[in-house]
Amino acid sequence: MQLKSLSKLVLSLGAVGVLAACDPASTGGDDATSDNGASEATTGTINVVSREDGSGTRGAFTEITGVLEDDVDNTYVEAVIQNGTEGVISTVSQDVNAIGYISLGSLNDNVKGIAIDGVEPTSETVQNNSFPIARNFNIAWGGDLEAVAQDFVDFIMSAEGQELVLEEGYVEAVVDAPAYEGDGSQTGTIAVVGSTSVTPLMEVLSEEYRALNPEVQIDITSNG
Repeated sequence: MQLKSLSKLVLSLGAVGVLAACDPASTGGDDATSDNGASEATTGTINVVSREDGSGTRGAFTEITGVLEDDVDNTYVEAVIQNGTEGVISTVSQDVNAIGYISLGSLNDNVKGIAIDGVEPTSETVQNNSFPIARNFNIAWGGDLEAVAQDFVDFIMSAEGQELVLEEGYVEAVVDAPAYEGDGSQTGTIAVVGSTSVTPLMEVLSEEYRALNPEVQIDITSNG
């Protein structure tokens, strides 16, 4: 996940839109090879799994891949539609012929990322731009932030926050980020609303921040 300053009021948390396919090992199979030597991956029907209309993840994916053309979303009409990242993972993990898209940081042992033009989806290939499907996660707000919210943003952009970004499988944006300078005295409530793709990371960042600032409450709502 990349974190870059887009402007004074907008920060970017970048993730990769990974094509996820079922891991044969998770379904009790071996290497998905049949008795006649032909791989199951080369036969049968591909079952497309997509996000719902209006999803930011879907919007980014269709734009990057060219599925969105002249403002027309050409997502396969018979695609299975899921309303969140977990729904995509669950559906794909139960169908060896299914394929969907999620963020790199959401990959788990039940699904696997798919290489594109021989390039595997990893933090390194996202960072060096060799993996072709990547997007930003944006944190945006209007007006001046309250002190507690600004401190949370400072934590995300700090060395401690960037380390968590890396640990969760994303790409850091700030190399040699400064140490977090908060003194643990922050109080108040922060409301974060956004994509299910960024929720897992935001939850980790929130948990660590609250460990340092126990009087702060962070409410996270995922809606797209």
